[in-house]
Formats: sequence, structure tokens, C-alpha cells
Amino acid sequence: MNDIELFAQALDHCSELPPEVTSGLAGIRMIRRSTLDEGFFSVLESQINLCSRGPEWEQILKRRRDRLKPFCGQDLLKGRVEVGKDAYWIQVDPKDGRVVYWELYKDWSERI
Repeated sequence: MNDIELFAQALDHCSELPPEVTSGLAGIRMIRRSTLDEGFFSVLESQINLCSRGPEWEQILKRRRDRLKPFCGQDLLKGRVEVGKDAYWIQVDPKDGRVVYWELYKDWSERI
């Protein structure tokens, strides 16, 4: 199974995501394989400590850290799925084919 198929299958099996995200390949705009390292978490921790974008963003960063830390040093598939004006940034563990983390960016299309 290639990365696109694996990513799509993981979306299809993720009950946390709304149906418009999990239905087919049409909304997938980008997929890449990458490895999170300690440097990523160091920068993330610095951003949490600065709290420069307010408490809501701080909570997003803490959730990101807590959900992704167990995957430090492992390959993950990172992808973006666009639904209307929104974008979902999703990370999948290719070893077991499941979504391990996702974030919703409302009105994404208006930012670019």
C-alpha cells in the first residue's frame, strides 16, 4: 500500500473526524513522510512557555505536544485535507495505519 492509500484508509477509520474529511481522496492536498525529533519538541515547548498567541493557542500547542511526543523518532505521514474553506492537518502512524493527531484550521483558504 502506498502512502496516499495508507493515509486515506487511516482517515476512513478515524471516528474523531467528520465524514466530509474521511470520504475519499478528493480533499487530500498534500502528504509527506517525516520524522519528529527532539528539536521539534524543544521549539514547541518554547512556544508554549512564551504563550505569545494567547491561552487558546497555548492549549492547542500543549495538545499537539502531548499527542505527538510518543512518536518522537518515528516516521509519520503528515497531510492536509481541505473541506470548503477549512483545512485539517492530520498525522498518521504508517506502522499501524491510524490517525494519531489532527488540527482544524477554520477559513484556511482565506489565509493563503
